[in-house]
Amino acid sequence: MIKNITVAPRTRVRHVGMLDVAEFYRWIQLWLDFNGYWANTNEVQYIETMLPDGSKKIEFNWECRKKRSDDFTYLITLEAIYVGVKNVEIQKDEKKIKIQKGDFDMNFSAILEKKLPDNFPYFIELYERFIIRKRIEEYKLDLYGKFYSLIEETKEFLDVYV
Repeated sequence: MIKNITVAPRTRVRHVGMLDVAEFYRWIQLWLDFNGYWANTNEVQYIETMLPDGSKKIEFNWECRKKRSDDFTYLITLEAIYVGVKNVEIQKDEKKIKIQKGDFDMNFSAILEKKLPDNFPYFIELYERFIIRKRIEEYKLDLYGKFYSLIEETKEFLDVYV
């Protein structure tokens, strides 16, 4: 049985304007990989739909896990919806490059997953409260710091396109 402890609630990051979608996708994968969260099975869903006006709607969901100990796993989720995505050309350093324009909406969250044995449910509560409470708090603070680091770096990445 798994018990989920919410460390950071859904945090929304929205960007309306220009963005190199492929570059952002690679950047966030590299960030997660560097910090030990990325595996090829993280992508739960990816849907790309053509809209009547010729633009695209892109939706993807990621569940990125990092095993912290035998009983604890960090989980960072990302739910992204990009609407009205169109290719545009811009001038950058004497070159024309193609990037995308649209409404980029992302929701992140962080959860500490705790594996519980199926037997002794009353003992588990006492064990959590008195024996491993300090370890749980340490893990929550560690995940909280990583999560908000990801949020801040994502905002900084998006600010380049403002």
